[in-house]
Amino acid sequence: MNHKNFCILPFIHLATTTEGTCRLCCKVSKHDVILDDTGTPYNVNTHSIDEIWNSSHYREIRRKILEEDQKLPECSVCWREEEIFYSEWSADKKDELPSKRRKENQKWLHREKTKIDDSWSNITSNPEIRYFDIRLSNLCNLKCRMCWPHFSSQISKEQKQFAEQGLPTWYNKYEVKEWDTQRLWDGINQNLIKLEEISFVGGEPTLHDEIYDLLEKLVETGQSKDIRLKFTTNLTNIQNRMLEYMSNFKNVQINGSLDGIEETNDYIRFPSDWHTVEGNIDKLLHLSRKKFDHWGTISLTFTPVIQLYNIFNIGDMIRWYVNKWINIHHKSKNYFLLEMDLLYDPSFLSVKLLSYQGKDKWHKEVYVPTIDFLDDIINNIHDYDIDSRNYWHILIDLRKRLVNIAQYMEVLRFNDDGKLEFMIYSSEKPDDALVDKLKKYTHQLDKHRKQSVYDVIPNFDEIIT
Repeated sequence: MNHKNFCILPFIHLATTTEGTCRLCCKVSKHDVILDDTGTPYNVNTHSIDEIWNSSHYREIRRKILEEDQKLPECSVCWREEEIFYSEWSADKKDELPSKRRKENQKWLHREKTKIDDSWSNITSNPEIRYFDIRLSNLCNLKCRMCWPHFSSQISKEQKQFAEQGLPTWYNKYEVKEWDTQRLWDGINQNLIKLEEISFVGGEPTLHDEIYDLLEKLVETGQSKDIRLKFTTNLTNIQNRMLEYMSNFKNVQINGSLDGIEETNDYIRFPSDWHTVEGNIDKLLHLSRKKFDHWGTISLTFTPVIQLYNIFNIGDMIRWYVNKWINIHHKSKNYFLLEMDLLYDPSFLSVKLLSYQGKDKWHKEVYVPTIDFLDDIINNIHDYDIDSRNYWHILIDLRKRLVNIAQYMEVLRFNDDGKLEFMIYSSEKPDDALVDKLKKYTHQLDKHRKQSVYDVIPNFDEIIT
């Protein structure tokens, strides 16, 4: 192809937001949505999927990609990622490329994993939905401290309660309109013929009964054996019928929202219960091994968001994960991952607000013991079972990520010899207004939810002042 800026997604993929609008993919801002001829956003609550898919706006996007080879402004995240990682990727020629655009092009156009056997010209001249990314409504059973009203109906409800009591509210927009998802489900059911991949995100998607109806239909027709299924879930509602359906799909990827273990989990992801969460994790791990032996894979990836509320408990989470990983004597351990992301927004929960004393304490009490723990296993990996030896790169990657977090926190930096060393430094002083906002937000939620940050971080005041 002579289209260096080409992306296959506008020709095979439809993504919704929790408000019911549609965008090109999950990397695109929820404000850059598909519009009708009057400039009004389409919505799956009021428009059919076919109407949106064949709209003038969607067709114009495809034309710009094909005829003009444009870098669409909506796709700025991918362009930025490719610019940042270009030199690294060019040098290593890694299988996983540095942006969603490149990854999806490779997956759909160059790998044998997919069913696509059409020529490139047929795909582009006859766009059909093969991949749904469904953000359902904000219906959720949790109100996680770093989350937003448009992802959680419980947060929206809580903010309304604050307003009624004359207390501060913490979002510019916290009243999220509920919408009927029936038209969306009708549209999905009418576009199953070419379907190869479907991803469900919420809110909490497992609370929607229509998902189970769809999975049952795909299993009954036998279509499930050719479909890759993805769920992003808070792991509180893993029902037996869901496990039963999963075993019939080609591949299943579970992205588990987990931000800590035990008290840290229950504090951040209120009113989550750690014993329930861990029990569901064990069920998924059991099913993963069972399915791997039979046919296909089920992968379970935890995606904690590293923030002030869990930065001092990150070592406990890593130890818990590694101990579970070590005790999986099976090839399925290659599909059991912990991938830690940094929180950037809301900025008043960022680890950047740690004080000098907080960073020093974290380095001594969390970073060093956790690195020592990982190094002890990695350096003695030959003492473990063959599957641990085969997949030890997973622990190497986890160690690298912990180092990256320390660098982001400005606790480690490279010395003149190019080696990492402990040296607390700061490019700028933490914003006093953000620190004040953090304190007020934390104590207001604590009082309302009958919790205490001091149960999770006893020295909370010290580490941020």
